[in-house]
Amino acid sequence: MENIIKARKKEFWGQERFHNISFSFQENEGDQKVLKANKTILALCSPVFEAMFFGDLAERRDPIPIVDVDYTIFEGFLRYIYTEEFHADSLEDAQNLFYVAHKYEVTCIESACELYMIHNIQKFDLSELISFADMFSMKNLMELCRLHMDHFPRPDLPAIWIKCKKGDALPPNTAFVDVDPTNNWPLGVGRFQHHGDLLPGTFNIKEKCVYAPYGGQSHKCEDDFEILCNGDLKWVESGNGVHEEKAVVGGRCNYHEELYVGKVTRENRPYIGKIHPSHRCLYIPYLTAELKVQDNYFILTDKHSKTERQNKPYFDYHPYDDDEGDDDDDGDVDEPRALPYPPRLPNLRARFLPMNLLNFSNSRKIGWPIRGMIKSIKLGYTICFLFSIAEVTIFQSNNDSPIVGFADITKRGADVGLPTDVFSVLVSFVVEEVSSSELELVSLSASLS
Repeated sequence: MENIIKARKKEFWGQERFHNISFSFQENEGDQKVLKANKTILALCSPVFEAMFFGDLAERRDPIPIVDVDYTIFEGFLRYIYTEEFHADSLEDAQNLFYVAHKYEVTCIESACELYMIHNIQKFDLSELISFADMFSMKNLMELCRLHMDHFPRPDLPAIWIKCKKGDALPPNTAFVDVDPTNNWPLGVGRFQHHGDLLPGTFNIKEKCVYAPYGGQSHKCEDDFEILCNGDLKWVESGNGVHEEKAVVGGRCNYHEELYVGKVTRENRPYIGKIHPSHRCLYIPYLTAELKVQDNYFILTDKHSKTERQNKPYFDYHPYDDDEGDDDDDGDVDEPRALPYPPRLPNLRARFLPMNLLNFSNSRKIGWPIRGMIKSIKLGYTICFLFSIAEVTIFQSNNDSPIVGFADITKRGADVGLPTDVFSVLVSFVVEEVSSSELELVSLSASLS
């Protein structure tokens, strides 16, 4: 019904047969201009018009003289009431339109004028905006004006990360990379340490905190984080984990793979997160979860960055020379080429030996992809070292006692690579309520081919 009323109102604009009230404006040369409208539509949007036309002291004059606003501004005011289309060419137009909307208590036009001022805040005189905001108690606009008055980024300098703690003032050279449509405040890029990873994410300037994705969840950091400052920054379209030339390095995994800063829009709201090259995707903090975006996102670049474009994720490059032996004729066998993060093993096979005989006819299979290396999981005397090399299967028997089964892992590790000097890893799966006498260690043999 609301959409129907909106559409019908728009059709009424400029239709002479629906007009039953007029407003007159005195021009400088003595000429008079007249605007016509419908009383019911005006009363529907303004309690002042309602009292003026249908109250106990209803206005009897027609046309009604308007002396404090010029013809053009009042026409824009009436046009918005009918069509909800906002038109302003300057700060003065927006301020005058706000004055009319405030006088007749049309709050939707007040909000539209304030939004126009906020979106163009860097084009206007901030001291004039602050005076206007103070006059009409526009708290949000006033705070934003003061924020921008103290904001002096340096696009001529390379982007840097500045440490920030709870209660610290916002660095004056903080990079504003987008706008939060929920409150019209600028957004920045922040990062913090979490479980050995340095995670880039969304810096909420109004809340003074950073949101970053990790482990399927969105994590919030309000203390001891870093803020991206300076830089000649630009968002560039990307996808599938490819990082563009001059991309901003936003963080690092615990196994030293570099993470980049990415952005995607969901439900008309920007979300900033980490681009994980080896995962071929972008992860963003979406509400309380970690959301994976495969393609059609943006990557943050800095004109001063020296990052080179990488068309393939790091695990597609083998660390060794193409030919075995001594290629440089120095008498020694060639060493692996240095990489900024561990290489992916070209082929990894492992077999988990069964710990108990299982009744497969009535077993429950639970599978999950294990990412990264889970460090130091202790339960009792057992330490588990799990690597993201395949899907591991756990079976549960008829009597619901937790028993670990076996899986033949032949899938290549797409998430992380094992260090090249690792040939044998001891793995033990620990399940709650399993006594120490029931625990058995399973040997994992890993070989390079």
